[in-house]
Amino acid sequence: MTSRDLAFVAMAAAILACAGERPQAERESAGGFTAQAFSPGTISTEQGESWISFHPSGELVVFGRHRSGWSEHTIYLSRREGDAWSDPVVAPFSGGYGDRGARFAPDGQSLYFSSDRPRPGDTEPRDDHDIWVVDWSPDGWSSPRLLPAPVASGAPDMHPSVAADGTIYFASGREGGVGRSDLYRARPTDEGYEVESLGSD
Repeated sequence: MTSRDLAFVAMAAAILACAGERPQAERESAGGFTAQAFSPGTISTEQGESWISFHPSGELVVFGRHRSGWSEHTIYLSRREGDAWSDPVVAPFSGGYGDRGARFAPDGQSLYFSSDRPRPGDTEPRDDHDIWVVDWSPDGWSSPRLLPAPVASGAPDMHPSVAADGTIYFASGREGGVGRSDLYRARPTDEGYEVESLGSD
């Protein structure tokens, strides 16, 4: 471990120690923010909810639900109705396979997610996950499209997040990484995408 690493560990320990000395209520409301369940009883329930993403309009939200043990993931959607949110329904493109980690693109015209659904030409679900995209408009959703190689690999590719310039940040277990699931960046090109590891620095 280098001296820089030791300094970082010491600093992190000091921060955690200070945080531990503060009252619980003060820690939860630090900076003027207090954590609270989103739309309790409608979206936040006794089921397992995760990976929420809001459409830029603020009128539509997508999120995941799963069974115990993080199994059987499904993407749900809900619409704003005045000051409340509608009862969630399964997204038209989800429900048949393990779909998770949905994120709207900044322009709201597409939604990226990871899924174990079969690739085009296959019939069986995959043992890992690929990244898929659907287009959205007020008229509805398109059919899901698999992002091509090199975004798609033979390893789990999951949890995409898209920047305004179309760059996709995602986690992957592909060879060449430094850990079990590393961060990668896929930059759009005229031919498709150029994928690079974000490395350990």
